[in-house]
Amino acid sequence: MARMCVNTCRLDVARLCLGKMGNPMAALMVREASAREPEAEAHAGELAIQLGMPAEAERLFTQCGRWDLVIRLHQSLGQWDKALRVATSHNRIALRATHYAYAKELESMGKIEQAIEHYIQSEAYRFEVPRMLKSSPDMLENFVNQQKDTSVYRWWAQTLEAQGKLDEARTYYVQAKDYLSLVRVLCCLGRNEDAETLCNETGDPAACYHLARQMEANGGIEQAIRLFTRAKAYSSAVRLCKEHNRYDHLYSLAQLGRVEDMLEAATHLESVPAYANKAVLLFHKAGHSGRAVELAFQTRQYSALQTVASSLDDKIDPTLLRRCAEFFTQNNQFDRAVDVLAAGKQYWDALKLCAEYNVPITDDLVDKLTPPPTGTLPDSERTSILIELGELCMSQGQYHSACKQFTQAGSRIAAMKALLRSGDTGKIIFFANVSKQKEIYVMAANYLQTLDDWRSNTDYMRTIVQFYTRGRAPESLASFYEACAHAEIEELGSYEKATGALTEAYKVLLKAINSTTTNEATELRLQKRLTQIKNKATMCKEFAETQVLFSVDPLEAMRNCQALLENTEPGDIVRPGDIYAAMIREFVSKGKYQPALACMQEMRERLNGTNQSVLQYIDRNTLETIHRAINVPMPEEAKVPGSKANGNEIIGPTESPVSEDDILDASASNGSDDGY
Repeated sequence: MARMCVNTCRLDVARLCLGKMGNPMAALMVREASAREPEAEAHAGELAIQLGMPAEAERLFTQCGRWDLVIRLHQSLGQWDKALRVATSHNRIALRATHYAYAKELESMGKIEQAIEHYIQSEAYRFEVPRMLKSSPDMLENFVNQQKDTSVYRWWAQTLEAQGKLDEARTYYVQAKDYLSLVRVLCCLGRNEDAETLCNETGDPAACYHLARQMEANGGIEQAIRLFTRAKAYSSAVRLCKEHNRYDHLYSLAQLGRVEDMLEAATHLESVPAYANKAVLLFHKAGHSGRAVELAFQTRQYSALQTVASSLDDKIDPTLLRRCAEFFTQNNQFDRAVDVLAAGKQYWDALKLCAEYNVPITDDLVDKLTPPPTGTLPDSERTSILIELGELCMSQGQYHSACKQFTQAGSRIAAMKALLRSGDTGKIIFFANVSKQKEIYVMAANYLQTLDDWRSNTDYMRTIVQFYTRGRAPESLASFYEACAHAEIEELGSYEKATGALTEAYKVLLKAINSTTTNEATELRLQKRLTQIKNKATMCKEFAETQVLFSVDPLEAMRNCQALLENTEPGDIVRPGDIYAAMIREFVSKGKYQPALACMQEMRERLNGTNQSVLQYIDRNTLETIHRAINVPMPEEAKVPGSKANGNEIIGPTESPVSEDDILDASASNGSDDGY
């Protein structure tokens, strides 16, 4: 019945059967397996083992994938080959443990060679094989020589050393590359020179340290210091240098050691006058700058003080800080004095020194002189320092740095003025857009109008209009449109575009007048400007229409030009030269050269005394055509090579040109079919 329970996995029935059979040990093993293993097949497999059914147990363990139980089963049956095969194929994590268990079994059976083989495969040979062969020295030595393992070599060398066989031990220490033990053995053999040579060749820190201790004990101080240094045991090297007054070595070694070593060496060297400068440098490197400065002044080590001063900070005593600054000032090293004060956060003293001795302001110095926003200074004092620093940067032409300082101080107007001085157009536009202040918008727009190419750069013109609009400066915007109108006339002679610009100016002023925020005085001023703009726009429009009228009704166009010339006053936007030029071009286009010459003569007389010439309005080819047709020599002004000028000068007082009757007579005498 119990065997049937193995196949059916009915352990409850199996326990009853085992009880009836009087086999309590089997019942205990099955119960423990049930508590330990989660698989039902594993429980049934344990039952099969207790009932002497190994084949069924192997089948059940294999069925549930419990290869560890299969391996244990084979081990318990002495089937080590099968156990190793299963471990190799299905459970390699148990392979080394299986080899180890098999080696133990073989050792108990006296099969030493086979046991050694399995100890090696279990990687437990470093301690198990020497233990097993301790009673067979020859076999153990052969084993050591065969393995070529540094751990085994080291163990065997230590064994030989313990037995007093130092020469043999040295051989195995060499093979194990255990230089510390090798040096120890060489020292025991009295071969210190060989030990030192070995240390120099290998540089092993532990070996060097051991030999250094030996050298120190034997009085070889120089060799000990050198070996301690090689072992990077700087504290021991510093100790030896102090004890034997090796001052040069002490300074160099202390720099390699810890902070404590530096302080210890510096304290020792400050009592030696010849090495006081070294003590100053060591205190400085150890982070005790105050002590270094104080010692430098006490011992007058000013060369060392210059080295120390580069890393001073606000933690040093303010009195010592000022003494350093005074020292550098007396030696005309003003920039170093400022650096010292800036590092110590003595901002006002540093700024005063910069202004007094015109110390160049660098970006690094600006950073040092800028108080941190989270410092101990009150906000008002920090703002004052930033403004003073900004003014100092302005005086030296460091406009971008000045802008940065003024911005941090909250004075954006001053920052904008600094940027304007720099002439950096891109940053000026960017700063105005970021600041979003009316005054800054207006300042930026005014600056853009000072550029030479603002008339030809549409982006600049668009930005100017945008800035004046955001800055709520209608009068400035109107003036800009008026300037655009003058530019169109002077550069291109386009009165039509000038009329458009003046119309925009008129709209801007009209909107400003109708604004509810405009007071009475401002309204009167704007009304006056509005009237002026309107008159200019009317004159431009009239002349622009007259220019178009030449192609439709030349006679009426000539009358309009005559009227414009009679009504034009100095300072008017319509230039007499442009009116004359329009009339002359019309005469030339009709082949009426005599009236054109007469009109040009009147033009020359009117322009006389205004620093203007006919060539500013009429191109040279037209002049040559007129004089060639009438067979009249060219005037002196036309003999100079040139072309039509741009006429930037302001038109002066003019007289009326030829009368309308003269123009009509000249037109009729030419016999043109068109007739004026």
